[in-house]
Amino acid sequence: MMRSIFFLTLFLSGCAPLRAIELLGQPFIKGVALGLFSPDKDYGYEKELDEIKALHANYISLVVNINQDSVSSSGVYLSSTTSSSATIDRVTAAAHARGMSVFLFPIIYIVDVQPGKWRGTIDPPSWEGWFATYGKVMLDYADLAERSHIELLLVGCELLSSEKKRDLWIDLITKIRSRYHGKLIYSSNWDRLSKDGFVETLDYLGSNGYFELAQSNHPNKVELLYNWKRVQEKYTEWVTRFGKPLIFTEIGYPSADGCSQNPWDYTTSNPVDIEEQALCYSAFFEAWKDVTYLNGVFIYDWWGDGGPVDRSYTPRGKPAEAILRDWFLHWH
Repeated sequence: MMRSIFFLTLFLSGCAPLRAIELLGQPFIKGVALGLFSPDKDYGYEKELDEIKALHANYISLVVNINQDSVSSSGVYLSSTTSSSATIDRVTAAAHARGMSVFLFPIIYIVDVQPGKWRGTIDPPSWEGWFATYGKVMLDYADLAERSHIELLLVGCELLSSEKKRDLWIDLITKIRSRYHGKLIYSSNWDRLSKDGFVETLDYLGSNGYFELAQSNHPNKVELLYNWKRVQEKYTEWVTRFGKPLIFTEIGYPSADGCSQNPWDYTTSNPVDIEEQALCYSAFFEAWKDVTYLNGVFIYDWWGDGGPVDRSYTPRGKPAEAILRDWFLHWH
């Protein structure tokens, strides 16, 4: 109800277009990302699905990789490490059987990683040629998503250098909508919320949330909450501009010392710090619990063994797991 009041207020004040009203009544998304990364092509992911369901999640994000050799390559491709359509179909059906909706999350991985070069700095010889290869892959995923009744599809993730190619994006989104009738979203990078026109053609505003919230490896919750409030000013302007609800497509913290400073750093070799990870999750939920334009969040991620000596992102077997379970039980 509060989200409805927020968007009605925006509409009446002239700050948002009428199309924002079309999304009212959507259930709040309590999601967890599951990377389909097992080398065993027949792996069922059923244990992970059961664990995620036990967190009171109502959505699961299935992360699948699309490869590109380097940022200057002419296009993308699926590799032997990419989850097959059969695997995606199977895990989707298993998630649906457990009462969870599905977010299909194809994401580009750069094979030849160089300092300062990543998916956000892609610079192909021809953007038209690049979009032709990317579009072919995405239309295949649109067909898969339609066939498997997947509820939400990612059209792109953190592709900053491509965002000015508005016409190419709109052409691709139009083609996807002709084949897939679920909801669409693009994931903007946390440090550059896309202001380019193609995001207004989607159903949600999407963003990851790897914000640097602390100045030391020993933060307290007051500091984290203060910095989240500053971040929210940017999101309020963004939502008001486009008249769309917000979904955090990724929120995550490696359980390593300093994760509040550099939550995006999955390569860290800092000592394990499961308490700092837990503090970061607690601060996130507390900061955003009453923000009426937030329509959902996906926690990144649930792949890996986890446990008290693990420094990866997964909350599995760590204090953060209990925090996540409690908030998902009571939030919205």
